[in-house]
Amino acid sequence: MDRRGILRLVRHVPTVIDQAVSSGSNFLLAVLVARSVSAADFGYFAVATSLYWIALGGMRSLIAEPLLILQANSGASRSTMSAATGLAVSLAGIGGLAGVVLILTTGLDAISWLLISLPILIWQDLLRYCAFSLGRHGEALLSDGVWLLALGGIGGVLLVLGHRPSVTEWLLLWAACALLAAVLASSRLRLWPVRTGRRAWWSRSRRQASPMLGGFVVTTARENLFVFLLPLVTSFAVLGQVKAAMVVNGPVSILMTAASISALPMLARRAGAGTEGPVPVRAGAQLGFVMAAVAGCYGIALLVFPSVWGHLFGAAWVGVGALPALIAFSTAVTCFGQGAVLVLMAIGEPGRLLRARLWLIPVGVLLPLGAAWVGDLATLGVALVVVSVIHSAVWWWLVMRLVRRVPAAGVAL
Repeated sequence: MDRRGILRLVRHVPTVIDQAVSSGSNFLLAVLVARSVSAADFGYFAVATSLYWIALGGMRSLIAEPLLILQANSGASRSTMSAATGLAVSLAGIGGLAGVVLILTTGLDAISWLLISLPILIWQDLLRYCAFSLGRHGEALLSDGVWLLALGGIGGVLLVLGHRPSVTEWLLLWAACALLAAVLASSRLRLWPVRTGRRAWWSRSRRQASPMLGGFVVTTARENLFVFLLPLVTSFAVLGQVKAAMVVNGPVSILMTAASISALPMLARRAGAGTEGPVPVRAGAQLGFVMAAVAGCYGIALLVFPSVWGHLFGAAWVGVGALPALIAFSTAVTCFGQGAVLVLMAIGEPGRLLRARLWLIPVGVLLPLGAAWVGDLATLGVALVVVSVIHSAVWWWLVMRLVRRVPAAGVAL
């Protein structure tokens, strides 16, 4: 690798580190909750946090990822970033209002308070993407580090003192630490949410944002329908076990998210500049292969040493068996497919992804649910691997269809 390639890799290291720290707060929250509650309550925690991931992923697809592409292609001013952040916080406020209604009319305390906290959580995450766009990765790392250290410090003290907070109390502490991190990041970046400029932002980003959001919605429909429906065909305790197995695979998800954040602007620049033709296949395939290899090695480690993480998750880990390793192998296949997804997003073809994802929803939902209903956790894990294989094969098939339509000189193979 030449000096220029090494420098490109070094520039992406802070993004990977920040993503690890950012995901560390989510991982730590799951560990703290698992050590404090039963497997069934941990399953309820999984349902509550799924609502957060739906909102977070929606905002990333609608605002954060288009912001990265906009910055890569034509630049984004601070006023544009403030408008984008203000739009995200306002949309998250709808969830907050829903939480107020729920807490006044139902007994769903954990879900209600999580929804009320959504504007804070979304604000903190959007500031990370603003920092990436400004090239100030250290600010994102500082904000996420404060969030992680505050949660770990306060949570650790509570456990040492013998207090076992409920799911609701842990979620409130998590949101309070996120607020501290968001205020710190906004003050250092001098970016505060504003109400002006939202229409201008949308006019510049909607070509990318609309299909990205649509693609996320159908992907979320598959992933979270599974979470919401699994307790109906099994139990909340089984969902708690599945959640624990998924949390253990957090490092692989960190890798895929960080690599995607770094690679998407790069692929967009290459496609726009024509340095690798309109379809930068080689870069997407290489990225997918590297991520898949790392995820596969992680899965082997989980298969060989299945009990390493057991002491962290308490009752939720009992009986998980080979499920964590199988989820890692499923993620490895997904990582390879993510290379194709990024290529399609970078060249402005997210609409193709959206249509394919719509057709694949029944497979992604019904196959794992059927496996969980008729078999055990290992059967469920195998079904998840099969679903990932099907999805990744479709993504690369879409890319190769585009390759056949583009002259050979315009494709990097």
